Amino acid sequence: MTHSARAIQLASLGVLLLAGQAKAQEHHQPSPAEICAAAEKVISVATDPRIVSAAYIVLSGCPNSAATFASAWSTPPVDSQVLFHLVRKSSDLSDRRILDATLPVLQNAGLPEATRRAALDVVLAQFHPSFRLGNDTWLDPEHTSMGNEFDYYQAPGEQPITSADRQRIIATFHQMSISAADSQWRRVAKRIESTLAAFP
Repeated sequence: MTHSARAIQLASLGVLLLAGQAKAQEHHQPSPAEICAAAEKVISVATDPRIVSAAYIVLSGCPNSAATFASAWSTPPVDSQVLFHLVRKSSDLSDRRILDATLPVLQNAGLPEATRRAALDVVLAQFHPSFRLGNDTWLDPEHTSMGNEFDYYQAPGEQPITSADRQRIIATFHQMSISAADSQWRRVAKRIESTLAAFP
């Protein structure tokens, strides 16, 4: 890593840490816009998974964060910790841009299964935040039901999910149940399609 890149990382992280310490200090607090700009900079240049994960958490409270989360899915993170936080924060927003970004990842058989299943979790959350696909359903989709969570949080983004988007999600799983190269993905997609289609 070049000295300048490292300097950008540390400077950006410093702004984020300063925001957390602001209440204990009497001098100037960084504005919300400055904090959000620092988080976006961290995501664009940082390589340390801990720093990127922290930036995702901070960014989730910023205006129009769905655009940044959607952009992150164009090159899904390899690090499992970063991917975990990207899934969580993407699922916490109901936004068409996130759906548009994760549907191709879900359908891309060339990506690692862990990445595709991460995208699957986000797509299900975009349909409705209560839906979860547990390991039992993944392993035996014909004889187990999808999970439902009653304690969840999701906020509308600037481009909220519509009924037409939900129909598009169902149609995607229908197509996958027919044409996915992997038989397990076909079986799981069929279970998801039938579950979502029956949702009121």
